[in-house]
Amino acid sequence: MVLVNDIWKEVKKIVGNSDDAWTFTRIGDAVELLANKGDFDPLLGTLDICVSGKIVTLPPEIETPIAVNMNKNPALGRDELFQFHLNGPGQCGQAIRYEYTDLGDACTYRELACPFQLHAYCVESADVGKSLRVFGYDQGQNWVRTEISAGVFVDGYLVPVTLQIGVNDADAPFFTRITKITKDLTEGPIKLVTVDEDEEVLLGVYQPYETIPRYRRIQLSHCVSQVRIKFRRRTVVPRSRYDLLPLHSNQAVIMMLRAMKAYDTPGGFAEGEAFEATAVRWLSEEQITRNPVVAHPIQVTDAASISDCDQLN
Repeated sequence: MVLVNDIWKEVKKIVGNSDDAWTFTRIGDAVELLANKGDFDPLLGTLDICVSGKIVTLPPEIETPIAVNMNKNPALGRDELFQFHLNGPGQCGQAIRYEYTDLGDACTYRELACPFQLHAYCVESADVGKSLRVFGYDQGQNWVRTEISAGVFVDGYLVPVTLQIGVNDADAPFFTRITKITKDLTEGPIKLVTVDEDEEVLLGVYQPYETIPRYRRIQLSHCVSQVRIKFRRRTVVPRSRYDLLPLHSNQAVIMMLRAMKAYDTPGGFAEGEAFEATAVRWLSEEQITRNPVVAHPIQVTDAASISDCDQLN
């Protein structure tokens, strides 16, 4: 991978005498643009995770699940629309073979089992009172809004962040579904929990850099104890000169930054395209040298093996 510090001097020549925060942002933009050009080795990873039930919420560094093994068996991937397909499981059954369905992004590790008030606590005293706003629906299926002054309402509920779980305001809403969370930058992680009969139920641990948490979620066709996931990493903006960028070519990142600078210049579109094409070519050539000589046999899906509701019932 590319160490930010190794390209820092060249990056500063291109970006100019800007503050470090803007420089890191431009590096992150360059990496994201290059990452969109293909599945390069540093962007890929493998995760073994124990599961309970059929819903699996993936860690924040995962952008997209590429392949899944359930109990060491290959699983067939489906998108969210497959539950409406005539050959799909619908809502009244499940497929006989191993399958998983991409459910998109979620902001919590798990769904709420029943209406609960929310608690948030931190590990750093400097984070006490930081903003953690939760959006969603209450037990009456009403959109949660908070009155901040006479007749003035804002969406969501600002969960108090404390060093330990305290007693919530009696008027705090009971959430049945959480749709979005926003949070301040913090010194340490923030935990969001509910309390069920004096037992904590963890909904999320939000890292200092997360401001709008989102995690990829998949649904399994069977209850299994373990899954292995091949995934594509999420690209994030680096925060220090000693962060690693998920690419192998220093020069490709530098060339992409030159392309972005050209795009920002009036009349520099053609020059920017030339720089970008060179950056992508260098990165692709580097990847080709790392690819082993392997064969991928054709995969055949037997639609007859997918049972419908009548067969299952």
